[in-house]
Amino acid sequence: MMMNSALSERRDLEMDGCVPKEMLSYLKALGVLKAIAEGADMGARGFWRGGDQWVVRSVLDKDGALDFFMSAYRPTPVMSPWNNGSGFQCGASSGKTAKDTMGRIIAEEDPRLEDWRTIHDAARRAVKESRNKKETERKTGFCEGAETHSLTPLSNGWTPRLF
Repeated sequence: MMMNSALSERRDLEMDGCVPKEMLSYLKALGVLKAIAEGADMGARGFWRGGDQWVVRSVLDKDGALDFFMSAYRPTPVMSPWNNGSGFQCGASSGKTAKDTMGRIIAEEDPRLEDWRTIHDAARRAVKESRNKKETERKTGFCEGAETHSLTPLSNGWTPRLF
């Protein structure tokens, strides 16, 4: 759905739900701009009008932006499998809500969520491998590689991007 921003008229999309006074709302504003710029209009720009009105200047109009988010946007997977509330851990404190929510995302067949399924599978394998290693260490008293503190890239070559 990427549009040629050089050939189209720019419009100002006022995002009333994004305010600079609340951190999550501020981050949402940046996320909206990132999503539009990466998925629909590489020339999109964002700015605060009057100090409290987030505006995205883009070739998309309101209907085009809604259509993009409803049918073309591919959300970036963000997971933190070692946190107790993540739904990846065993036990009561594991986060039933997180586990249920993730289960619904993973079960969805929408191809836009393929990255979520891929990263979820990689995270599950990593947690399982970590559990197996901890169990071996507990049984043997031997901590393999204790002096090595390097990160191993995921097998599919995926690395997180911030911006």
